[in-house]
Amino acid sequence: MAALVRALGFRAVLCRVRAENCSKLLRMDMKRLMKQMQQAQSAANRIQEDLAGKTVEGTASGLVRVTMNGHGKVQSLKIDPKAVDGDDVEALEDLILAAIQDAAGQVDDLQQEATRGLSIPGF
Repeated sequence: MAALVRALGFRAVLCRVRAENCSKLLRMDMKRLMKQMQQAQSAANRIQEDLAGKTVEGTASGLVRVTMNGHGKVQSLKIDPKAVDGDDVEALEDLILAAIQDAAGQVDDLQQEATRGLSIPGF
């Protein structure tokens, strides 16, 4: 080391040592970042699987029921015969829309609950 200091000078050696240390630190930070990204991906996958297995039911006046999974996909639609009036199709359309919106709101709540408290270091 003494010969290197004499040949390059103290400042040059100091810069070289700092550069090597910085390089090591960057590699360590990249490894940590990659690990955090893998943890986040793993947590996201678990949440997606969990949501796929959950269902919610939206209703409109008890006459129309819509079932959705945790991803917001409609699984079923049930219409009570009392809701069907050939002279008032618009009322049935409104009931269906209201039931879908009710279920979609519940899916939003389910998704927010699933991601609440997600603790990934550094995020």
